[in-house]
Amino acid sequence: MATYFWFTLRQRQVLTSDRFGGAEDSERLVEAIRSRDEDAMSQYLDSASSPGDILIAAILFTSHETPYSHSLSPGMVEMVKKYCSPDGVINTIYGFWRDRPATGVVLMMKFVDVEVLKVGDLMDWLLGQDEWMRKIWGWEIVEVCVEKVDGLHERKSNSQAGKGQGAAETTEDGKLEDTTEEEKPTDETMQVDTTNGVVNGTTEVNEERKEFFAKIVAGVGACYERQTTLDKEWLKEWFGMVVRKYSADVVGLETGGWVGEMLAQADEYARRFS
Repeated sequence: MATYFWFTLRQRQVLTSDRFGGAEDSERLVEAIRSRDEDAMSQYLDSASSPGDILIAAILFTSHETPYSHSLSPGMVEMVKKYCSPDGVINTIYGFWRDRPATGVVLMMKFVDVEVLKVGDLMDWLLGQDEWMRKIWGWEIVEVCVEKVDGLHERKSNSQAGKGQGAAETTEDGKLEDTTEEEKPTDETMQVDTTNGVVNGTTEVNEERKEFFAKIVAGVGACYERQTTLDKEWLKEWFGMVVRKYSADVVGLETGGWVGEMLAQADEYARRFS
């Protein structure tokens, strides 16, 4: 009970602090979120000095007991897109869950699902932090991001492929009848190959995946320079793992320093055994 009281008190302090733009009446926003009163939410946010920060903090406070299963209504997602920046969303989540960063990462992924964030936003944030390479989630985050962005790309591709292929018509007795013509599979049928982020048979590339790995290559060197000697070695190991597992995504990207040398070595290795 004492632990729960401390946790609740701490989140209230975060919510009402100057950092998140909260005010003494910020509980009004929390109650509006709990009751899913979107009109009340809009009215409060329109009058707030920092609506983006306070909105995310209020959502996190409302959902802190069930963070993984808490859902956002479509209207609430649109409010987040309207009032919040990607950096604001990520920094507020990380600040709110600073004692449980793995939970914070899971919640960031939920915002990727609803297309408030991109995985590239998350990588920019990660490479701006220090000491994360000591944590298990820091080693797993690339795989999680790739699975997420490939899944989103596959769903979008399937959705676009299905547009205009059929419709439901109402018959005389009021029943719906599917008029979609069954398509027979052909050799040209597009299949999503998530091993390289390209749709087979087309030039449609998973651009978000390309951007994600480009951000890693572009930002890992600066992150390295800020770390202690031991953390620098950990970061090199982390990047080496990325290069080995996702060589097709990173080899060929241009950069200098030890990062460029590692990519060149991977390219040479690939040429030998191709």
